[in-house]
Amino acid sequence: MTPTYHSTEQKIDFLLKKFRDGSFDDYTQSHIANYVCVLLSGLIENAIRDIISAHVETKSTPRIANYVKSHLDRFRNPDPESVTRLLLSFDAALVDRLEGHWSGEIKDAVGSIVGNRHLIAHGRSTTLTLARVGEWFKSAKNLIAFLEAEFA
Repeated sequence: MTPTYHSTEQKIDFLLKKFRDGSFDDYTQSHIANYVCVLLSGLIENAIRDIISAHVETKSTPRIANYVKSHLDRFRNPDPESVTRLLLSFDAALVDRLEGHWSGEIKDAVGSIVGNRHLIAHGRSTTLTLARVGEWFKSAKNLIAFLEAEFA
């Protein structure tokens, strides 16, 4: 994984640990949870781009790699539907493995991360907690590890 990924992962981990200790009021914790949710959405989006880009750089010609990476630059909002669509453009069997891997909790977490990020970005209220985004963080890392293994 890239240094950017590790930096964001460490930042999220730090925030979740620092603000859970009870010395911060609910209002502050809620805003930190919103910030972590936005970071999680970016973590997933960037990790998907980085994983696939690294794969095509090593497995294809420079022309094809440039083409794929230029299309990946437009990949945004990594909700379950867009992730599935993107992976389907590579391999239907990969999507079948993904569906088996992320059915339920992981898929729901990814959808919730992106859905809440939209609410936050548009100034809407959320009911996020640090505990909830902490669980989503585990699910996001699980998805990323699955994709790293698939595109190794």
